[in-house]
Amino acid sequence: MKNYSDSDYTLNKINKTDIVYRFVNDVVEITVADYLTENPKKTKYDFCKWKSWSDDDYMEQDKSDYNQTRKNLQIHEIDETELGYIPSPEELLVDEIEAIEEEKKRRQLLKKAKRALNELTNIQRRRYLMYYVEKLTMRQIANIEGTNHKSVEESLQAAEKKIRNFIMNI
Repeated sequence: MKNYSDSDYTLNKINKTDIVYRFVNDVVEITVADYLTENPKKTKYDFCKWKSWSDDDYMEQDKSDYNQTRKNLQIHEIDETELGYIPSPEELLVDEIEAIEEEKKRRQLLKKAKRALNELTNIQRRRYLMYYVEKLTMRQIANIEGTNHKSVEESLQAAEKKIRNFIMNI
C-alpha cells in the first residue's frame, strides 16, 4: 500500500487505477476487478465514471478545506471583541479610575493653558490661536492683519516662550 498520509484528493489522483476511501481507522482501495466482482452488471466504463466522479468530488472537498483553513487565524491574531471577551469587574473599575484620572489631568492642563494664554498680549494671543487652533500659516496671518511675515513670526516665538516659562513655573 502507498503512503496514505496525504489528502484524500491526492490519494485518488496518485492512484490512477483504483478508488481510494479513507475512513477513521482504515483505508480501502477499490480496484476495477473488485468493482466488477461486486457489480456483475456493470462495465469497466462504469468504474471509470465512478473513478472520475470520486476524483472530482475529492478535489472540490480539498479546495473547500483549503479555502476554509486559509481563513483560520491563530488565537493571538483574534481581537478580544471577536472572542466575545467580557472584562472582569476589576478591569472595569481600573479602566474607570484611569479614565477619571485622565479627565482630571486634561482639565488641569486646560486650566493651565487658559492661564498661560491670559499671560499673552492681545496680539500674541490672537496670532497664537490663529496659528495653532485655526491652523493658518504665518503668511496668512500677516495678510489678514496687514503686517509682515517676520512680525508674526517674532510674535509667535515670544508667545511660545511666555507659555513655556509660565508652565515651567507652575
